Amino acid sequence: MSLAEILNEAQHSFAGHRKHIIILKKLQGRNPSQFFEDFCGCLDHVLLVFKREPAVERIVSFMVSFATFQSDGMYPVLKTFC
Repeated sequence: MSLAEILNEAQHSFAGHRKHIIILKKLQGRNPSQFFEDFCGCLDHVLLVFKREPAVERIVSFMVSFATFQSDGMYPVLKTFC
């Protein structure tokens, strides 16, 4: 799955957020610097929405969960993200 596909699915329901976070962490591990650029670009688009819409609320919640997610062996990757 690509970053865009994951974010598209995450805006529809909270149900798959944990699964999508794990997939995003794997994508991030492949190329952290490119992932960071792409993720921030998507984040910019989300933050440009001025109205509080349910889809925007869900995707912001997902992005916060992803940014704060920690798992075993992910510390070196987290350091490059922060």
